[in-house]
Amino acid sequence: NTAANVDRAIGTTLDLVTASNGRTPAVIVTADHGESLFDEGFLGHGYALNDAQTRIPLIIRGLPMEIAEPFGQTDLRRAIGEALSGDGPGGQMQPRVVREPGRVVFQYLGNIHRPRQIAFAGGGGRLIYDFRDRRVVREDGTAARTDALGEEQWRPLRELVHFWERMMLARAAGGAHAGR
Repeated sequence: NTAANVDRAIGTTLDLVTASNGRTPAVIVTADHGESLFDEGFLGHGYALNDAQTRIPLIIRGLPMEIAEPFGQTDLRRAIGEALSGDGPGGQMQPRVVREPGRVVFQYLGNIHRPRQIAFAGGGGRLIYDFRDRRVVREDGTAARTDALGEEQWRPLRELVHFWERMMLARAAGGAHAGR
């Protein structure tokens, strides 16, 4: 019911703006997080870095944006800036989705300075490190304690932890964020 009511309210707002301006406005609709409805035994949000809690709607109409998948909320500002400056995909007014193999989105659960979990979400799945029990969940969904990992299995985990550490260093130095 909530989704239907929000959809109806957005439609009403767009109709009023179109009637007032005489043209259809560009639109971006998104959310801040998902909600588990007993997915993996959870009700609510903020419990786990999983699809139910981190995959959110992104609806775009009337803007020449390029959406590189996977796409994170931190990518939205840049994409809007490119669309409004004319640097978006040329000759079109609708967004274009582009799959970028190897691209990942950094995620964290809890406070960024003391997260409970950190993750890279990509096209192949999600690599998660849980600080509470020193467990890693690999992209294929298998889990292991860090003391049971072989050297080759440590490499992607090290990349994840180092990315998070660079974010903390950049923040401490006054930077906005560390890029990957």
